[in-house]
Amino acid sequence: MQPKSLALVLMLTDRILSSPNHMVWELFQALRRLCVRVAESHVAQDDSALRQDAALCVILAVQCVEVFFNVYFRVLITEPAYAHAAEKISADLTSTQCGLDRKIKEWPLLVFGQKLPLGEGAGQQFITLKNIRHKLMHFTSTHETLSIPGIAIHGMADTSAYHSLSAKSAIEALNTAEGFLCEVFKLRGISSEDLPHALLIWQQFSGHFFKRLHVASIHSPLDSYSRCWSAAAPDYKIPRYTRRSPASLPLAS
Repeated sequence: MQPKSLALVLMLTDRILSSPNHMVWELFQALRRLCVRVAESHVAQDDSALRQDAALCVILAVQCVEVFFNVYFRVLITEPAYAHAAEKISADLTSTQCGLDRKIKEWPLLVFGQKLPLGEGAGQQFITLKNIRHKLMHFTSTHETLSIPGIAIHGMADTSAYHSLSAKSAIEALNTAEGFLCEVFKLRGISSEDLPHALLIWQQFSGHFFKRLHVASIHSPLDSYSRCWSAAAPDYKIPRYTRRSPASLPLAS
């Protein structure tokens, strides 16, 4: 059972208009579906399919964050409290020269007067994820020579970054994207207690994945697991999971 979207979609004669959060919802749902597929490949011990989908998870997780930034900050600058940033952010959104790096470094400071903590916690984790995504998206051959006794093989490419991907990489990509969104919400003044609600509005706070790599689920009213947040803990962004019944998930071994 798929959770119902909190987004609005209106079909016109020649265009489809949606509420601002619609694309963020759609991309995160695609990411969760990929994570389930990675978990299935992990159970089936299909390492090739697992790496392929894990790579897509890394790429899509970063894309989810960029789309969120584009939409969320565009919405914010329509509010009187953030109108001072409207001209700059509107110009950046129409510019082909304003990439994700600039957005995450400049926009929070411009709008909230504070920088995102990119050197620690969820911020640092997202930078690491973004760097892995860069290696995958802009892959090029290192054109190396592999020498073994009696033979030399020229033109080899270093695929270490790709082959290092695992089921854990896929799940962490989703968790990192969610955690990074929470950092933005915190700068806006949203309390730890209200973070789940903020996530629900913007990226469907419903997918949850477990530290055991072969267990994954898309949340629905029928799920036997619930996601809990420790509001008082400073590491609120790390989800804790409680099991409400002994029922096992389809992907659990």
